[in-house]
Amino acid sequence: SRYFEALGVSFQIVDDVLSIKGFEGQQKATLGEDISTGKITYPIARAMRPENLDKKQRQELWRIVKMKTSDTNLIRKAIKLIEECGALEQSLEKAKKVLNDAW
Repeated sequence: SRYFEALGVSFQIVDDVLSIKGFEGQQKATLGEDISTGKITYPIARAMRPENLDKKQRQELWRIVKMKTSDTNLIRKAIKLIEECGALEQSLEKAKKVLNDAW
C-alpha cells in the first residue's frame, strides 16, 4: 500500500508540472490553470524556496497566484519564474524519488 500511496503523490506532482509546463497537443488556454485558480502546487512551493527565487521574485510570484487572475501575461510571467528557477525539474526529481524510495 505504501507503493500505491507514493504512486499517487508522484502522479500529482507530475500533473502539477504538466499544468505549468504543458504537453504536446495541450490547449494554450489551459497552461497555468493552477496559477489562475490560486492553487499552491508542489512546483509553486518549490519555486518559493529562497534558494530558487530571490525575495522580490517570490513576492511577485505570490502576488500573481493570490490574484487568481486570467490575465495571460501575468500567468506567463509566473510560469517563467517557476521554469527559470528550476522548480519544474526539481519537482520531477522529487516525484521520481518518492516513487523509487517506495519501491
